[in-house]
Amino acid sequence: MESKKERRNIMEKVAQFIVDKRNLFFLLYIAALTFCMFSMNWKNVETDVTVYLNEESETRQGIDTMNEHFAMFSSARVMVSNVTYEEALELYNQITGVEGVTMVDFSNSEDCYKDANALLSITFDGTDLQERTMTALANIRQILAGYDFVVDTTVGYDQIAELNQQMMEIMGYAVVIILVALTLTSTAYMEVPVLGLTFGAAILLGMGTNFLLGKISFISDSVAMQLQLAMGIDYAIILAHRFSAEREVYAPREACIKALAKAIPEITASSLTTIGGLLALSFMDFGIGMDLAVVLIKGVLLILLSVFTLMPGLLMLFSPLIDKTKHKKLLPDVSFIGRFCVKFRWVIAPLFVVLLVGAFILSNACPFTYSVNSSRLENMDERQTAYFKINDTFGTSNMVAILVPTGDYEAEAKILAELEQCDGVKSAVGLANTVLTEDIMLTDAMNARELSEALDIDYDLVEMLYTMYAMEDGQIGKLVSMDTYRVPVFDLLCYVKTVIDDSGMELEGE
Repeated sequence: MESKKERRNIMEKVAQFIVDKRNLFFLLYIAALTFCMFSMNWKNVETDVTVYLNEESETRQGIDTMNEHFAMFSSARVMVSNVTYEEALELYNQITGVEGVTMVDFSNSEDCYKDANALLSITFDGTDLQERTMTALANIRQILAGYDFVVDTTVGYDQIAELNQQMMEIMGYAVVIILVALTLTSTAYMEVPVLGLTFGAAILLGMGTNFLLGKISFISDSVAMQLQLAMGIDYAIILAHRFSAEREVYAPREACIKALAKAIPEITASSLTTIGGLLALSFMDFGIGMDLAVVLIKGVLLILLSVFTLMPGLLMLFSPLIDKTKHKKLLPDVSFIGRFCVKFRWVIAPLFVVLLVGAFILSNACPFTYSVNSSRLENMDERQTAYFKINDTFGTSNMVAILVPTGDYEAEAKILAELEQCDGVKSAVGLANTVLTEDIMLTDAMNARELSEALDIDYDLVEMLYTMYAMEDGQIGKLVSMDTYRVPVFDLLCYVKTVIDDSGMELEGE
């Protein structure tokens, strides 16, 4: 019993120091919040979630290899409705000539033309937010002006900006709901501004200290403010209700000291469950879990700091107004629910067990979506509407990129042939099955005379190309017989491109 009294006295001494030094804490908070108003813009936000993948995972290794060896360009799907095939073909020819467009896929098949609807798949030579790509898309829209068309693309679409905008809207709704809830559960109207100032300080501190973490994901940056508020609101309510109860017996200073002394262990114990749950996120293989855990745990700790060191001073400052704005309970008495639960506890407990088992079974039958485009929403933007409209007409498709070592074109051709036989695979495209001419694949090995005849190019020019290639490749001895020296066409084209890029020369014609 003596030990408990000693701990209580120590806690009251801590509470007394915080309450009596409230003006010092006010100054410290003013300085810290002023600093955070500037430092909140110093944060380094990671916009690529793939960097949080486990480095040993196949997905991460594949993405890293793709980024290292290949450039990922933007694309768009355009569906034009109520057009003939001839009209669609004319649009295809016009769009192909747009600067910034590298390829347009369109053919007279059900994959591209169905029920007077034409689907043109466009590939650009830039990324989504490059000015060149957005200009190309704008020019395409001008060509299509007057037609009934929709465009499914991410060109010009800033996912991060949209997410931030949506989260700010959610924050607005949350603030209104929380203010109503706080008013209904308060004992005095002036308690609500005290709680609001406490939350606001904690949120600003959280935003202003994110730069200390080095780099955070755009997901954590977007949701931290809302989750911080949701997780910490009950801590401030506990202290406010404690102060209200103690105020009925003690003067404001003593009531605040006793309320804080009693609330600190209660709130700390409550926060441990929240922190423990957030720590579990850090064990995810997907690094975004650790990122969220660190940001949100920091947010919880700052809520605790604000409740323990700022809110007592605010309660003292606004204590006269709190006394003047006391009101009756705004919520109805629901004690009858407790009496009912106690009276029928022998029935409720087994029923709850049955419901728990049923909920566990049904949870395994719950469908999940892994894409924002998987579900139709009531308020869809132009891009989402176009996505579903095109899918309703031409169906859905997913592209999978498979990386294989380069050079062995025969093995690549076999892989492509096997993939095309797999169920659910519509087509498999690679270098080894790309047609150069009617009878020649891009990777076919040909001698100089065969290539000259196939492409109708002067033989002497082709022979010179083969000679240069052999010298560069250290195979000069094979030039003894040009008829037996065969080189894959694709390798020759890559060599020509390298020579052109290095020399700065320009070639005319195809």
